[in-house]
Amino acid sequence: MLQQAGANGGASFDRSFISPNLGEGGALHFRECVAAYQAAGFGRFEVVELEWPIGRILVEASDTIETWMLARHPQPVSGPVCSYASGVLVGFVNVLAGRTDIVCVERACQASGHPACQFELLPAAQVADTEIPFVAFSPDPALGGQVNLLELLFDRMPMGIAIFDEEFKLRLCNPTWASFLERYTRTT
Repeated sequence: MLQQAGANGGASFDRSFISPNLGEGGALHFRECVAAYQAAGFGRFEVVELEWPIGRILVEASDTIETWMLARHPQPVSGPVCSYASGVLVGFVNVLAGRTDIVCVERACQASGHPACQFELLPAAQVADTEIPFVAFSPDPALGGQVNLLELLFDRMPMGIAIFDEEFKLRLCNPTWASFLERYTRTT
């Protein structure tokens, strides 16, 4: 359920401000989406490798929402726990690439004692022989009309969040950031 919620949330977040099938521009927008997810407080993320159009993406993360929660409420962990984060990454990349076959394999998890979580995104056909669980993208039409967690947090975050592209053009901001602009900028 968390995987599906994450995939729907990531996909919905993408669709709210980015057109799908961006071609080579998808790599930049993937980085922007990951930065926005981090800015919303879901952990610290770094895109380590990015082969676009999607060949393979490697993302390392620490303090994901799942590992943060387990650090505060310890429970025995036998494997990867970052289902929501994995789902969000799958949602991001599948919408940006205009595909549905990209999956996320969590190769390492901070909650299991690794220094960081490691997420590998690649076509499902390349992981068919692995026993490592992976998150696939299969949007649930019933969830499509509902507000998802990522959009809700982005819109209601009490801190200003803005996403800029490489040319420092504002791509997206939340209402808190917009109110800062109104309050602290002058037009003369």
